Amino acid sequence: MAESGIGRLFRHSQQPTPDFTVRPVAPGDLSGCAAVYVEAFADPPHNLTWSLQDAEELLGVFLQREPSLCFCAEAKRTVIGIAFCSTVARYRATIEELAVLPAWQGKGVGKALLDKCLEELRGRGYTQVDLIANLRAPAMRFYERNGFRVVRHYAVLVKDL
Repeated sequence: MAESGIGRLFRHSQQPTPDFTVRPVAPGDLSGCAAVYVEAFADPPHNLTWSLQDAEELLGVFLQREPSLCFCAEAKRTVIGIAFCSTVARYRATIEELAVLPAWQGKGVGKALLDKCLEELRGRGYTQVDLIANLRAPAMRFYERNGFRVVRHYAVLVKDL
């Protein structure tokens, strides 16, 4: 007997929720955070070729500067996503890094990390948050769906040394 349209709809709407938690980053998490960073940004359009050590040093700076604004998502004792924020002014903060392992993208990890950042920043009285993202990155749609908008009064300038 064929399943009715309502039964089929109900069955498909019952997607299992991935089992992960979001928590503050601890100093012992840096190597796992660096691994997420390197893997998440290795493919186009980013093509990042950082070493784990370089990524760990970068993330360590954020963790040292504002440890209470650094979060990770963890599943089965493995870091699967990261979010590192910093404060810019009395009212404005920046999401410096938000990355999720490719295997976990599209499963709510990025949204949970973003929500945690926004909740923490709102609770501290910040009224604006910014981030820099590659306009060609698939994550642009994610950010726009979550209320971010592209503003064009900034330019990112780079000079090779």
